[in-house]
Amino acid sequence: MTRINISNIIDAKFHDFSILYYNLLHDRIAAYTRINKNEIKLDNTIPPDQFVYGDRVIIILVSGKEIRATVKLHYSLSEVEWLIPQRLIESLGSKSAALESYFSEMVNLIAGALKAELIDMKYTVGISLPISASSYDELVSSDLIKPDRYYAFTACQFEKNAGFVITTVLENEGTALLEYKYQEKQADEDSEFL
Repeated sequence: MTRINISNIIDAKFHDFSILYYNLLHDRIAAYTRINKNEIKLDNTIPPDQFVYGDRVIIILVSGKEIRATVKLHYSLSEVEWLIPQRLIESLGSKSAALESYFSEMVNLIAGALKAELIDMKYTVGISLPISASSYDELVSSDLIKPDRYYAFTACQFEKNAGFVITTVLENEGTALLEYKYQEKQADEDSEFL
């Protein structure tokens, strides 16, 4: 039996959007963690049917009339606690609360960047607040791949430490994602991401 890598199929169908989303993730994660992009490896080849990516999950929605994206960041405390600034742990009183706050903000930044890109594609979308939950599975029918949806299962690994997984499902009733043509954006030298 031949194993089919769903990422290759999705990347072929939504080729240019896949490039955009990969770069968006890489840029936002590097900026937020303040870790050099060369030390962050994003792996889109993890199997979507793995189901268990971490024991905690942060979920956020970006949605509108023709499009809905669900972005989830899965993590386990023991694998990512090294990322959290000590002052955040002290101000919130626990590592667990600090991690929830830290990753909620990261997911919010990723979803905000995705929202901006979708608006550039002429979609009208809004963004939800991030929701934190205990999670031992993907909570989505990742064993049921629908041809009109964009899927991304991305493991984020750091050079010296373990990381987390971001899963994204984008349901699209229009054709803008299929017709999207990626153009690399020039960074504004005067602007600085905070």
